[in-house]
Amino acid sequence: MATRQLRLLLLTTLLLAVLVGCGAVEVEVSAITDTLVSGTAGYVQGLEEGPAYAFSLTVPEDWVEQFETANTGARISFNYTGGEDANVPIFVMEALSPEQYWEQNGSYPGIYYNVVNKLDTYFVYYVPTYFEIEGLPADDYQALVDIVPSVISTFDAAPIE
Repeated sequence: MATRQLRLLLLTTLLLAVLVGCGAVEVEVSAITDTLVSGTAGYVQGLEEGPAYAFSLTVPEDWVEQFETANTGARISFNYTGGEDANVPIFVMEALSPEQYWEQNGSYPGIYYNVVNKLDTYFVYYVPTYFEIEGLPADDYQALVDIVPSVISTFDAAPIE
């Protein structure tokens, strides 16, 4: 089972690398250097880009220099690096259009958690469903995942005018 999940992760990573290489998706990777993490996000639906929002949230002190964000604009992955070359997604935030939100909630109930609804954009998060990646035992992964709800509770987003 763990091998299957690792293969799926590698396939997803490869697909993302191909898309980035083709210019289809730009990913901005930033080390987390402070407990206050901020950036911009907005949904993308087909060729339509939704309104941009400035977001912020607060992470625990021990996540500083141990995590990075990978932001595609509509999806922000918070990845554990351990201060080294590891890259394990702990949770992912997404900005969704109302249509995307209702499609995902109907398709994957209980996987996506609502964070905040703006008039035109829904912000949700989810935790990837694999438990052991090279360099991060299941117990360590779970300890990081257990902190996610308290991090999410600090989330704020405001429209960029």
